[in-house]
Amino acid sequence: MIDELANIAKQVLVSMNVQVSGVRLSKDSLHLVNSPLCVVIGLVNKKGEEKGILGFEFSEAFAK
Repeated sequence: MIDELANIAKQVLVSMNVQVSGVRLSKDSLHLVNSPLCVVIGLVNKKGEEKGILGFEFSEAFAK
């Protein structure tokens, strides 16, 4: 499911002319998810260069 979610997000972004330079999946216990799914979007424009992060955080039960 995680790979499918990453591919769908990438396809949506590419369809909006957003260049996706890579997809990285990680399992990290730093964040506690209090809902089944949390989407985090971060966008920055530094010296004319636009970059962003799209993060999905979800519980292990949701992923199963």
